[in-house]
Amino acid sequence: NREDCWRSVEMAALMTASDGESQTEMTSRTFQESGYFLARDLPRGMTAEKANYFAFSSSFHSRTHKHADDNSFVWWDDGEQILADAGRYGYIGRTETGSTDWEEGYWYSDPVRMYCESTRAHNCLEFDDRNYLRRRRKPFGSGIVASSTDHLKRTYSVTAECQHFKTLSHRRHVIVQPNRYLLVWDYFKDAKGVNHTAKQWFNFFPGHRVSRY
Repeated sequence: NREDCWRSVEMAALMTASDGESQTEMTSRTFQESGYFLARDLPRGMTAEKANYFAFSSSFHSRTHKHADDNSFVWWDDGEQILADAGRYGYIGRTETGSTDWEEGYWYSDPVRMYCESTRAHNCLEFDDRNYLRRRRKPFGSGIVASSTDHLKRTYSVTAECQHFKTLSHRRHVIVQPNRYLLVWDYFKDAKGVNHTAKQWFNFFPGHRVSRY
């Protein structure tokens, strides 16, 4: 029953940072219709503090609570948060109906709230210094194209594709090997042949230092 599942060793390891040894290993789940891919790696004998976790989102079902964050993800490795998004913030202020911000999909005018909803506040690919459109954009449901988990190589991957600004197609492929690497490939093409600038945003959790190789 439902109560028993919350008492299991596996659930305790997932939901707490206990010092008990893990009985779980690499596991993943694709929510195809919702547009989410989740993966967790915690080798047997390791404590929950050393867990590796990856969550990928590619969906647009309605404007309600929707951020400009298609094909974004967050990542923990060896128990440390590495790539994060802006997190939660209050619903403060109201944008004026018909204003530029309102047309772009912002219902709330507080600058911090607006940043939290923006494309660059997430680990996304940003085009032409613009946010992904939300208002007057047709919902597409899930953008997940494929996903896989290779237990032998201890890797997992996900591929998703979304349309932006009516003619711009963006496909993102991410592959992760816990304790070693996270790789991101971004491909985009405009159906009308229009050139675009693109910028990959990676929001590193405080305390990490980034080097170019």
